[in-house]
Amino acid sequence: MMVTKNETQQEEQKTTRCFIIQRRLKRFFAVPEREIIFTAGLQLSIYLADYEFMVLITLLTGVWELTLFHAVILTNIQSGVRDMLLLPTAYIADTFLGKSWTLVHSSFSYLVGLLMLRASFPHHGFLFYLALVLVTLGQCGTTYYSVSVEEDEERNKLNIQEKDQKHINEDMQESKTSQTINLDGKTRSSTSCTGSITRELSMCWLKIMEKKKRIAIVITGLSIAVFVFPVSQITLRTEFLVIACGLGQGSIIFLLGRWYYPAEKAEGSPLSPILHVVKIAIKKHNDAISRTQEYFGIDHVDSGDAGDDNNQVSEAHTNYSKSLKDCGRVGDDHEYEQTEGHRVEDNHGNHSQIIEIHNGPTDRFRLLNRATLYDPNTENPTTELKNGRLCTVKEVEETKRSIRLTLLSSIFFMYGIMTSVSNTFFVEQAAYMDTHLNSVEIPIQIFLLSSDATRKLVSGLSRWVLAKRVKRTGTRFYGALRVGLGMLLFLPCFTVAFFVEAKRRKASNNYETISAFWLLPQLLLMGAMDGLALDGIGDFFSHEMSDSLIRPSYGSFMAEGITGVGHILSLSMFSITHKTTEKGDHPSWFGYDLDSSHLHYYYALMGAFGFISLVLYTKVAVTYSRHQSSERKLASNTPSP
Repeated sequence: MMVTKNETQQEEQKTTRCFIIQRRLKRFFAVPEREIIFTAGLQLSIYLADYEFMVLITLLTGVWELTLFHAVILTNIQSGVRDMLLLPTAYIADTFLGKSWTLVHSSFSYLVGLLMLRASFPHHGFLFYLALVLVTLGQCGTTYYSVSVEEDEERNKLNIQEKDQKHINEDMQESKTSQTINLDGKTRSSTSCTGSITRELSMCWLKIMEKKKRIAIVITGLSIAVFVFPVSQITLRTEFLVIACGLGQGSIIFLLGRWYYPAEKAEGSPLSPILHVVKIAIKKHNDAISRTQEYFGIDHVDSGDAGDDNNQVSEAHTNYSKSLKDCGRVGDDHEYEQTEGHRVEDNHGNHSQIIEIHNGPTDRFRLLNRATLYDPNTENPTTELKNGRLCTVKEVEETKRSIRLTLLSSIFFMYGIMTSVSNTFFVEQAAYMDTHLNSVEIPIQIFLLSSDATRKLVSGLSRWVLAKRVKRTGTRFYGALRVGLGMLLFLPCFTVAFFVEAKRRKASNNYETISAFWLLPQLLLMGAMDGLALDGIGDFFSHEMSDSLIRPSYGSFMAEGITGVGHILSLSMFSITHKTTEKGDHPSWFGYDLDSSHLHYYYALMGAFGFISLVLYTKVAVTYSRHQSSERKLASNTPSP
């Protein structure tokens, strides 16, 4: 009997110790920055996979032996679709999956795509194209995860700084209001300040450790790709297999680690209100409009019985002009129509009728105005709003603003068309050059990484300089100026590319090769353009759209989507050039490979296109700036109700 009791006590002690260890582990991993312990292997495998696909066009022309024309078409489609799917991927992840499960699904897609590519060597049939689709989906999910994690860390850092600053201000306020400060009071204040400083130092330490781990992942990935793989002399098929195994093992470790740290849930996408307004407006498209209908213009109604709700709605519509003013942001360009009446065209039935409805929203995109219409005689607006059958005027107007900015952003398609050469022709040029530095062979990816480093450097410098100018002069946002400066760099970039390709072609005709370091000027200029223009487009979306509908990461995703559309549109320009320059026995500018092509002529054409695009963009930007200025002046001169 005693033996049984001792065994029971030992089991209870083991269970207690296990419980304590598990609780301590969960407490340790409650800090989001420590999640990288379980994601390090997965992120390393993803980095290696992305490293291989940086030179997709050389794989298509070298391994799968596609012609230059077909390789360029396929590469631009892959990169364009990848960039265009970033925003839908973010919406699905934020609405349904969450960051962690998005990373798991995208890693699995990446893994299967790599294995299919390995199995398709050297043919390019159905399996090959399906593998590219899965790889593209995997890249979208992993890109979303990395960007969203950085955004969450930045947001957490700002929240901690605000809390610490609030505590310090409270302590300073207490010290000012105290007439006599005894020793105990001074100790409490000092302890509080010390606690806030300790928290700030600990978070800074975690941030430094997080950056070191990321740098370690990048250095480890480069070491494996640059040294381990070449020294091992393994084939590309074996590299794909190794990376796929790494993705699988990293995903398993990541899933096992999910038990130790809190799992985040999908919190909803900022695009949901926009889609909700469009959905309700479409549903009400064929509904008849009566003279008794009104626009629901209040943002919030307190819960209560039906009588109180009706009284609140009636009172809110009596003071509608005030509620309209409260809907917008101070200093923003939100505009609500505060006229005597609003003309709504009812197409229901056999005739068209013009109905006057007072205190309506703006006339732009009238179809969306139906989403905020209700009949006070037969419908309770609070109930309709809770059931998802009604929207407020603010929601409708901000949806209109988002659609308007999206249509306006079509001017940025030209930027995507011009940057389509960076991941196609620039990369293929490097494959026909000498990439050795003395006796050391430099991978083509290193040249592309130099362009990416230039982008980050120029982006940070431009933001710092323009932010100081905005703070000093009190002027508005300089996103349009950044895009214009970026597009201005296209002229020297394509000029340099023209002369470098002409030099390479002349050397090739003499059976010589030139150094790939001749490509560095055009690659660095392209990186500077991306740092100004691409990040400027992202800041444009993040700044111009409402804070309730957009996040900084969504601004960058929309900028990438615009670039992706440009890559797709560049195919038409590329195909037209290919057809028009091929006349009879005269070969096209784009032959079977780079040596049989006249790529420098295409660079000259792109330079001319870049100049025309710059002139057109300048005209549109100036017109938009004047329109915004006139709206702000009109809003400032309008007397408050």
